[in-house]
Amino acid sequence: MSLSPKQVEFRRTGIGGSESAAILGIHPYLSAMELFARKVGLMDSSADSVRLRVGSALEPTVVDEYQRKTGLSVVRRAEACEMLRHPEHPEALANLDGIGEAEISGKWQDVIFEAKTVGSRAWWLSWDNGKQVPLYIQCQVQHYMWVTGYQAAELAALVDMSALHVFPIPRDDDFINNKLAPAVLSFWRDNVKAKVPPIWDGSTSCYDALKTMHPPKDAEGAIELPGLLDTMLEYQALGEQESVIKGRRKEIKNEALAKLGDAREADLGGGLLLKRTKANALQVKEIKA
Repeated sequence: MSLSPKQVEFRRTGIGGSESAAILGIHPYLSAMELFARKVGLMDSSADSVRLRVGSALEPTVVDEYQRKTGLSVVRRAEACEMLRHPEHPEALANLDGIGEAEISGKWQDVIFEAKTVGSRAWWLSWDNGKQVPLYIQCQVQHYMWVTGYQAAELAALVDMSALHVFPIPRDDDFINNKLAPAVLSFWRDNVKAKVPPIWDGSTSCYDALKTMHPPKDAEGAIELPGLLDTMLEYQALGEQESVIKGRRKEIKNEALAKLGDAREADLGGGLLLKRTKANALQVKEIKA
């Protein structure tokens, strides 16, 4: 499911819930630099990954499974869920998957409903096998509560197309007032509106944004950057070390696999255990008492 022209234009007018985590530096796929490039029109803001399109297409399935499992209803009226703005800060946007209901302090209240689809590997890694909701998703839901004023949310995650898990998420006013809102408002004012790029980071997303913003084929002329000398010498030295490090890691892994033989794990001593995964990755963990 792709965004409609109206939704694309709406996104350009502010910061949505799935974008605020990028400003805080906790989004695994989107950097503040790429978000800036999208908002000022230097990158296509309508392009979504296959992961996002599949997740959007499966939202009705997640809603149906949630209603079947909990017996609770979810409202998905467009006027109640889509293209919402903060009443005092119109640059803060929200597009909700739905509005649900939950019992809070002995009273039934309307809450935000958020649907997610998760592959088994992502569930094990970023979701800690279901023990926690990833920070960037928690940030997204808190952003929605900031914009709409809701006090809680129900997050339903369909895992590996086989099991539904439900996470209640209460409103965190300390996070909203002291971290989320100031960062979003500052980014919109000081970066997007002022057309001043944010600070770079080491992500692939940031690299892709910078390539788009400053295409190599358009480069010309020369400037002086003496303040970058030590950094570039470090960059060159790290590149020389990288091949050595990679080679040594492969050598160590091969040694470990040869000594493990057909064993799945080995006691290394000192309370540490060497474990081999099904994908033949090696992990060193503490031996649990």
